Amino acid sequence: MAAEHHGRPAAAAAPNAPPPSTLAAQLVENISASTKSTRSDENAELKRLFAVIEKVKNKPDLLKDAEQRTEHNHMLIYVYARVVLEGIKLDDPFADRNHLRNEALKAINFLKVTIEETPNVLSHTTDGKQFVFRGEEPLWIWVFPKILRLLGHSRCLDLTAPIEGFFQFVILAVIRTGSMWKLLSSITLYLRETSSALLNHLQDMAPSAAGRDVSIDITLPSAAALELLLGKPGTLFVQQTTYTVQHVSQALRQATTLISALAHHSISKTSSSVSRSSLSELTPWLLDSLLSIRAVQNTWQAVAPSPRADLLEIALNLLPNKPSPARKSLASQKAYALLALLCAELSAHPDEILGIDEKSLTARKTLSLALIRLAHASLVDREIGRIAAPKIVFPLELACSEVPSLGEAHDFSRSIRVLKQASTSVVPDSLDPDTQPARFTDPELCQAVEDLGIGNHAAEEGEPAPKRRKVSMGAGELDEWTARLYEVLQADPIPENGTLEHTFL
Repeated sequence: MAAEHHGRPAAAAAPNAPPPSTLAAQLVENISASTKSTRSDENAELKRLFAVIEKVKNKPDLLKDAEQRTEHNHMLIYVYARVVLEGIKLDDPFADRNHLRNEALKAINFLKVTIEETPNVLSHTTDGKQFVFRGEEPLWIWVFPKILRLLGHSRCLDLTAPIEGFFQFVILAVIRTGSMWKLLSSITLYLRETSSALLNHLQDMAPSAAGRDVSIDITLPSAAALELLLGKPGTLFVQQTTYTVQHVSQALRQATTLISALAHHSISKTSSSVSRSSLSELTPWLLDSLLSIRAVQNTWQAVAPSPRADLLEIALNLLPNKPSPARKSLASQKAYALLALLCAELSAHPDEILGIDEKSLTARKTLSLALIRLAHASLVDREIGRIAAPKIVFPLELACSEVPSLGEAHDFSRSIRVLKQASTSVVPDSLDPDTQPARFTDPELCQAVEDLGIGNHAAEEGEPAPKRRKVSMGAGELDEWTARLYEVLQADPIPENGTLEHTFL
């Protein structure tokens, strides 16, 4: 998943850097010399806009107030998007991929610099006549498709992390700007509708016998989504506010990346009370979407190989800070059930954690953290550990005995033993000496084991068990998730009057 791209853009933070508006003008000036369209109206427009840019670059004080600066930055984004982002030819087999990547990266950085200076530019609108290729829609709805058409494309795989980081950056910019909080729900809705449309389309398809990529040619966002966002018929905005995904591989990669961006811890764990309320509906949807992605990835693995550890990392971001013995919400139970499911699948197919390269080490660290978080959940909800641990611990112990690199990964093997101890029939009074927090070399894993607080749960175990909850609206949904968990773990459902140990003993 994406690296940490959600902070201030590097260009804006560089020492002795020019003011962002000047930097943006210079960026646009650099592309003016080689810009020429076959359309006379477009050439005339670009010539006029470049003249304005040059004038402001030479006399920055022409921008008298924040409103004029926002207006100017809107024009800069329009020009840069038209010339650079739309100038990237994805269907040209002879295009230089390095040049394509560099142009896209410059465009993304330019957008971040400009948005950082004037966040309100995202919601800037026009009368629909001011620019040749711009309607009345807010700027963000106009510019997002120009970036999304690159996301997941076979020629742009190196851009996945920067593009994911861009969307995280935009969401956080909106969260930080109090006057734009209303925009947060619209942006998250846009990304939700886009990823849902992609997943729904993929779920209705089947791979070809040859395992080759399949053409789909889906236009996004849908007219219905645009109408929901803009309050006007979406067909009025299709020409400049949509893009096309042409293959299954791009659709799957794009949906996964958008969901990863929305689930990023910097967003899901935001401290803003207003944004928390706006994002509160995201977690249940993200959990359901991860389950859908898992199914689609398994179906299309031969066409678009997808690391299972990536989904595990997303699932970790959706967990509560710690499991609560007193208040077990449906979302929390679903989050830990999904975590167990993903751990079980990675344990059954451990290829991506077996190597000694950087990717394998990162995947192993992600799984280690997931095992410890699952151990924490097992201490609070005994059902999770008793169902899941045998299908996770045993395969991983076997892999460690057969693959020297795993057996020598001491933090990893200790994480397995932590889950094994936490999921026994009786809560342990303490961890074994070799699995104490101080024995872990990775600081994050060490802290996660420390947070288990083993020894503090004995009192909780002695409290009277709560009465069996009556079936409610949420219970049916949870039953469905539990059934899926049993299916993946290849375990028989427990009889109503049975015990969880019955499943594995």
